[in-house]
Amino acid sequence: MAILYLIIIIAGVSGQNVTQKIYTEKTGESGAYLFSTLTSLFSMLFFIVTSKGFDWNPGIIPYAIAFALSFALSGIFGVLAIAAGPLSLSSLMISYSLMIPTFYGIIFLKEPISAYFLTGLGLLAISLFLVNKKNDKCPVSLKWLFFVFLSFAGNGLCSTFQKMQQQAFDGNYKNEFMILSLAIVVFVLGITALITNKGNLKSYLYHARFTAVGCGIMNGMVNMLVMILSGIIAVSVMFPLISAGGIIVTYLVSKIFYKETLTKAQFAGFLTGIASIVFLNL
Repeated sequence: MAILYLIIIIAGVSGQNVTQKIYTEKTGESGAYLFSTLTSLFSMLFFIVTSKGFDWNPGIIPYAIAFALSFALSGIFGVLAIAAGPLSLSSLMISYSLMIPTFYGIIFLKEPISAYFLTGLGLLAISLFLVNKKNDKCPVSLKWLFFVFLSFAGNGLCSTFQKMQQQAFDGNYKNEFMILSLAIVVFVLGITALITNKGNLKSYLYHARFTAVGCGIMNGMVNMLVMILSGIIAVSVMFPLISAGGIIVTYLVSKIFYKETLTKAQFAGFLTGIASIVFLNL
């Protein structure tokens, strides 16, 4: 069963990247707010439908607000990064965000620095250098790097605030935390989308009718299965497999369907990046 969960999670991670790419090909960067709103909405509905009951503790509110802001940052700029640059490299760079909760653990929780972590950090530096080498067939721009960095920061902070909430409440209120967080995201981004996309709202809704719904359901499913799987296999094994697997599948999709071509240096950076993510999570 653990292997089946792992396969579904990896497919879900890659599927979210692909649905974002399909949507941005139709709308460009301007529809990011609406897509993120709908994705958050259907992810929230997934948690509501699959919950067996609800409990409440007002202490989760500050954590939910912090998570919501980070989630919105990650979602919006993740869509913008995929619209502005290569799908494969966007997926890779955003996946580096797992180092943020790792640094949090080292600095604030006094977790030991392992040889694996230092190796992963070294490989990361090499990967960043190689990935950003010039490639006319698969170009990267300063705008793309800016979008990637903000999505990277938001995604990493999501994991960090989620970890903080679970530590503060001994692993309780998982679903309540996610539902409240996503409700905040839907409210804030929904208002923003109505204001900024007023003239194109109908068109964006048309293009998002399948992609955003699918992305939201996959997001909820991935989060739920990760919580289940973390009780079956070691987290130090689970996260490297999920990260590396999602990146590899996304790369294959970008290569086969979007004809993205990496230089030898960028491909070497891509492989080094996968190794880096594995080491950073050991």
